[in-house]
Amino acid sequence: MEVLTQHQDCTKTIIETAERAGKLSVGYHYDASKLAPKGWITGSQWSWGALYGDIVKTFLSGKFAGSKYDGDFRVGLKTGSNPFVQSPFGKSVSAATKKAIATAKGKLTTKGVFVGPLKDQSGKIVVPAGKSLSYAQVEQMSFLVQGVVGKLPS
Repeated sequence: MEVLTQHQDCTKTIIETAERAGKLSVGYHYDASKLAPKGWITGSQWSWGALYGDIVKTFLSGKFAGSKYDGDFRVGLKTGSNPFVQSPFGKSVSAATKKAIATAKGKLTTKGVFVGPLKDQSGKIVVPAGKSLSYAQVEQMSFLVQGVVGKLPS
């Protein structure tokens, strides 16, 4: 079965086209489940309210300079302050799949995403066992992991 997704601000076109073609779809930035009652799997959304509220309060209090928001601010599943939320599951997603996703999500919140051992395409270990990459290291990655097909542009 084919699954279509996209990385754009207007998911309607892709989601409805996939639904008409009898394909599965995954949304982005919006709960588009109503657009695909048969083929919707899940998607991602943003919930900025609490985070933006705190940023504004910090600014208005005169304490922005030197705060966690002043500079290269990062959030994630491990911090609990991630504005990224999962859209509802579609009807076709089984209980077993939902459980597997919850288990994987739990590992991400405790261990992080890039936990070694990670190997590059040639098999060389680039992240040792038990070690994880910082946000800065992830943003500077210049390799593809083992099993990914393709090449980085030079």
